[in-house]
Amino acid sequence: PEAFYVQEGGSLAQEMMSHDAERMAHPLEVQNRVVYDSLDAPMPTPVAVPPPTTSAESAAAAAAAVGPPAPGARFSVPEEKRDSDQPDPATDRTPLYFGSTDSNGWYRDGNLPPPYYSVESQDDTTLVFESRFESGNLRRAIQVYEDEYDLILRPDINTRGHTQWFYFAVSNTRRNKKYKLNIINMVKSDSQYQAGMLPVLCSEKHTVATGVSWYREGSNLSYYQNNIKRKNSHYYYTFTCTFEFPYDHDTVYIAHCYPYTYTDLQRYLRHLEDDPKRRQRFRRRVLCQTLAGNNCDLLTITSFGGDPESLRRRKGVVLSARVHPGETNASWMMKGTLDFLTGPSLDAKILRDNFVFKVVPMLNPDGVVNGNYRCSLAGVDLN
Repeated sequence: PEAFYVQEGGSLAQEMMSHDAERMAHPLEVQNRVVYDSLDAPMPTPVAVPPPTTSAESAAAAAAAVGPPAPGARFSVPEEKRDSDQPDPATDRTPLYFGSTDSNGWYRDGNLPPPYYSVESQDDTTLVFESRFESGNLRRAIQVYEDEYDLILRPDINTRGHTQWFYFAVSNTRRNKKYKLNIINMVKSDSQYQAGMLPVLCSEKHTVATGVSWYREGSNLSYYQNNIKRKNSHYYYTFTCTFEFPYDHDTVYIAHCYPYTYTDLQRYLRHLEDDPKRRQRFRRRVLCQTLAGNNCDLLTITSFGGDPESLRRRKGVVLSARVHPGETNASWMMKGTLDFLTGPSLDAKILRDNFVFKVVPMLNPDGVVNGNYRCSLAGVDLN
């Protein structure tokens, strides 16, 4: 079973609300320094002192080399080249990303963009944030004290809400140093964080050293209503958690739940197609293309041999997942279901002989790719 955080002593929510009140009472003691913004241009890079060798770019390259589930980043395609440079959607399965209102462009996997904040010296312990990668979501990071940061999530594209899914990276870490991260614009009144659920982390250096990628971690966590008012007269909620990272100059990915990206799905489906036995038990086609031009896959699973009339008489079963992009656990359950239905067991064969399974493993690819919590690119809940 996964670890839950058990609060010892008094109410941490009350302590946090007192802490927030203290910050408001003494604003001059608060730094309020923006150290990351996913839409604005990066801060100017200092010229005098080069950044440490463990930069965001080299960290991403190391992640790709050793294979932790850290996603690729994105680059923009100029508008004048967008039509001519688009790959054939029938063969290319690289995910598309919708860009910011500033770039108004589409993105594909490529080199990481320049970090918003560049480390000024070896003594600079400021965390370097990044979320401009597949399924990432972090709009802004504000340093309020030396080791405390307020984080603001990006609402679902073309909406003003649905801020619950988060997925971002921090680098320039120091071991045995406590970092307090406060996500201050959560919208749900109830959360499993109130019951002690921990976020998931993936440390690049920990993965290389142990082979373990994602795991749950954190302490002093609390989820409570704050004093930031929304336009509908309700209030936002804060999720606060303290992290101690095990390595210096590491890059650590932090997420609401175990990520499962569109690229993960495409690689998994290709793995099924490359299996000489499993590929005989299903057919794959494109159900439709999304607003961003991504393929929405449809799988048909049944026993294809035998009497065509018997095939027509079989009852149909429809399965789908990821109508809400932030519900990543659905993709892991779908993966287990597909492993079973295309597998060699007698039970799976009986099911294939008696039913036709129509499976849409990822119903909202655009939302998944762009790090939405609930909606598609049109700002619509597909339910």
